[in-house]
Amino acid sequence: MTLADFSDPTTTDDYTLCIYDESSNVPVLRFEAAAPGGVACSLRAPCWQRLARRFSYRDPARLPDGIDSVALKEGGPGNAKAIVVARGVELGRAPLSLPPLPLPLPARVQLQGSQGACFEASYSAGGVHRNDTAQFSGTSD
Repeated sequence: MTLADFSDPTTTDDYTLCIYDESSNVPVLRFEAAAPGGVACSLRAPCWQRLARRFSYRDPARLPDGIDSVALKEGGPGNAKAIVVARGVELGRAPLSLPPLPLPLPARVQLQGSQGACFEASYSAGGVHRNDTAQFSGTSD
């Protein structure tokens, strides 16, 4: 995946973090939060920046939905990465707010770009590092 495959979040392309509860037969969307493209954050600096081999999103205010940072890194097959950090009370104000933790497992997490880019990871109990009332972190299956 090349940097061009991410489109251009520094100008127009939005990214949305989605979490699906797959603990029953029918997956249910439980959380949705935006990292809008082409917007300025605190002190009018852009949230998104294009760097050598990646796009980086940083919003200390975590507006509108609680996303603190996103890193989209280019790479060959199996080596491209999408890393998202979301936290704070803003998670409860997202269009579809984060359900109470611990997160039901298995769960599927997607980072969807408005121009079609999509990263997906599935989490089962075996890859979870922490899943309690305060935090979820893990390595995908």
